[in-house]
Amino acid sequence: SGASLTEIDTTTLSELGNIIMGTCMAEIGSLTDTRISFELPKVVLGLSDDYFQNMFEDLEESARAIIAKNEIHIRNTDIHGIFFVLFSFEDFKQITDNLEKRMK
Repeated sequence: SGASLTEIDTTTLSELGNIIMGTCMAEIGSLTDTRISFELPKVVLGLSDDYFQNMFEDLEESARAIIAKNEIHIRNTDIHGIFFVLFSFEDFKQITDNLEKRMK
């Protein structure tokens, strides 16, 4: 268990998440020729099994997700994170259809 994060630490992580998420979404949009809008990511510390269970229960049955695990190394600090990008089935299908067209 690591040291407690300050408000500045959490804000910094949030900003890093915004940059990474924005870059990922822009790349997905570019690769699939799809306009993508999204909500800014939230920093959640100390995730539990209950958190994941509640998150998945709130999803529509037809929702799809991209899950990306990442690591950031800054000086002597390693930050491990997981990004969840949740799509409705229709949005996910449009993105994958556009990607398949571009790959042909």
